[in-house]
Amino acid sequence: MMFLTSNHTLINSTETQFGGQATVILTILYSAIFVLSITGNGAMLTVLHKRFRRKSSSDLLLLNMVISETLVVGICVPFDLISLQTGEMWVFGEVMCKILWPLQTFPYGVLVWTLMLISTERFKIVAFPMKKKSYTRKHILIVVFTWLLSLLTVTPYATVLQMKDGYCVETWGLIVRRVYTAILFTSQYAIPLIIIAVCYFFIGCKMQKTTKKMQRHISGRDRALSKRERRQKLLVRMVVLFVVVFAICMLPHHVFWLLNDFGAIHSYSYYVQTFSYVFTFASTLANPVIYFTHNSGFKKDLISIFCPCAQHYELIHKGSLKGMTTRLSPSRFSTEV
Repeated sequence: MMFLTSNHTLINSTETQFGGQATVILTILYSAIFVLSITGNGAMLTVLHKRFRRKSSSDLLLLNMVISETLVVGICVPFDLISLQTGEMWVFGEVMCKILWPLQTFPYGVLVWTLMLISTERFKIVAFPMKKKSYTRKHILIVVFTWLLSLLTVTPYATVLQMKDGYCVETWGLIVRRVYTAILFTSQYAIPLIIIAVCYFFIGCKMQKTTKKMQRHISGRDRALSKRERRQKLLVRMVVLFVVVFAICMLPHHVFWLLNDFGAIHSYSYYVQTFSYVFTFASTLANPVIYFTHNSGFKKDLISIFCPCAQHYELIHKGSLKGMTTRLSPSRFSTEV
């Protein structure tokens, strides 16, 4: 969806007069989100670069997610900060009127569909744990397709943006605008969440069935499998968490445009819109935090990159406590996303 006010008639002139205090608060929030999100996703990119030699299909999808999140924040927040200072008048020129808002919407679609793909990949790993997890040409084509599909989605939007009286506005009719908003909500929110919910329902069923089997006999290989199942449950909970965070953070954003375009919101629309985007941008810093706090593999890789001495001490400490390790390495059954 649009990340700045796309029609100056949307907002009553009395609602756009920011007081100095409100502008300062919004500037601080947006600036903090920008710095934290870029830092978190930068750390994710560093870790993924280290792990990428594994050629994991999950890491490929995570890389796509991190890139799209970085673009969402990197393209949207700086221009929104400028707009907070300049007001409704369009100050970026006629060419940017055609480019900026579609460019801001473009990586958002990629992010949503990548989160959906991560949930389906998670389901395949749980349903078929011994299946090869490295990415293939098919996975690369799927990633490319998400970008092409998102580009196709924003193309109609770019064709209707025009400069009028110093404002950048949409020129399509109300019916077409409503249809476009409904399509975006359905394709970039409702359908992905339904697919994600179905995937995790089957994952839960699989987990319950596997747990009952593991209780019958535990020894040797079964011990390794039991450990794998515990890691699997933890990772599923982690993935569910970042999807739920994303869904909640994006909900105000979608609700605002549905209410606005279908005529159900009038008063204080600018403040509702601005508040909804605080949630939207906050979602891009939540995912790195969840990964580094819930995924032991990512946490260890992060420590090894930025604090190698701490990792060396941890290895020595573990070695002194545990002694020799088992010949059957749990990494053979790794289920990390």
